[in-house]
Amino acid sequence: MLQLSNRIVTEIFPEEERRVLRWLRTQKRNLRNWLVALLAVIGYVFVSNIQAIIPFLALNFQLVFDTVLVVWIGVLVALPFLWPQKPGDMFTEDFKRGLNPRVWEYEGGWKVELDEDGHSVLTVTDSNLGGLALPCLSWADFELQFDTRIIAGNTGWIIRASSLNDYVHQKLDTVRLATLYRVEGLLPTVGSIEHSLPIHEKQWFSVRLLARGNWLSTYMKLKGKEHLIFQDQALGVKPPAQVEVRSEEKYPHPFAATTIVTPSFRTGSFGFRLHVKDKAQYRNLRAYRLGR
Repeated sequence: MLQLSNRIVTEIFPEEERRVLRWLRTQKRNLRNWLVALLAVIGYVFVSNIQAIIPFLALNFQLVFDTVLVVWIGVLVALPFLWPQKPGDMFTEDFKRGLNPRVWEYEGGWKVELDEDGHSVLTVTDSNLGGLALPCLSWADFELQFDTRIIAGNTGWIIRASSLNDYVHQKLDTVRLATLYRVEGLLPTVGSIEHSLPIHEKQWFSVRLLARGNWLSTYMKLKGKEHLIFQDQALGVKPPAQVEVRSEEKYPHPFAATTIVTPSFRTGSFGFRLHVKDKAQYRNLRAYRLGR
């Protein structure tokens, strides 16, 4: 049986330990919002003091023109270095506009509804193949963040999905985190770990995933504190393995041994998967492409 080590490996993503760098990276991602806010403040100051500004502009037109020109040139030079994302390097979803078929490909019970606070959430259940974000199929290294809560059984997500038949899948209940590979329709469990976190049904918590090279890291954030619970080379090539798979047919023996060759999950999108009676909800999805 193929088995991931499920060990926590230090210094694989050293920048994750540097909180100042992580904060600066977040500010760069929020640069658009900062610029919009700055323009709004400048506009408000200009309008509220227009009677004093107009005479000043009339008396110092050349000075103001030269200053604006220098600032504009400086912004044009600096913006390519400061602008946080290229087109297609960031993906966000608040589910307020439902499930756009140009954005999401999914199977089974996916629907957008309102939670008890009136916020739009994605509810997933009985989705054996799962679903994925179509705009991110060519992504390799990325960071994925979202909030989730277990309604019944498990919550689950997929990483580096090239299609709904090939991806890495993790599912989480109140006790364990299991890692599975979907390969050519098979879905063997290749690793499992007890997370020892106070996760309860119908309680929201945050998940942060880092996919970089062969490495996958899984973080959980509860009550303001983030916990690294999984880190392994789950996205790389593994040797052929004998696995037991449940037959979809009603054979006398519900399990049969077969050999699978696990591919390297080098590129692919992300999404969610829940089997049969498992049910979970998701909100505030944000993904950032890394290394570009």
